Amino acid sequence: MEHTHSVTKRPVDEVFSVGDGGILMQELRFDEFGANLPAGPQRIGDTTTTFLHENGEFRVLHHGRPLGTVPLRVGGPKVDHVLTLPGGTRVRLLDLAPRGTFVELGVRGAPGAASA
Repeated sequence: MEHTHSVTKRPVDEVFSVGDGGILMQELRFDEFGANLPAGPQRIGDTTTTFLHENGEFRVLHHGRPLGTVPLRVGGPKVDHVLTLPGGTRVRLLDLAPRGTFVELGVRGAPGAASA
């Protein structure tokens, strides 16, 4: 999922996968620190993230941390969310729901995951 950070106005990419129980967090990429972006490795539950700085980009590897679903508010002020699905299909959330709408991304039929 690509989006523009609400404070830094810089691009942020989040990489998810699908596994048992729903959506898994794989990676977070950004080029400038901002609110709610990590400044180093973090311990989240049983997982410690890997924090890398390569070619002017920060990469945070989450190692398949289970999320189940991803709650978010569609396109806050000057923010757009674009999902790139397997196969390269791109879906702009503002084309599906009005700005400010709360949505929860999930995998329909995944054990332990909410339907979306």
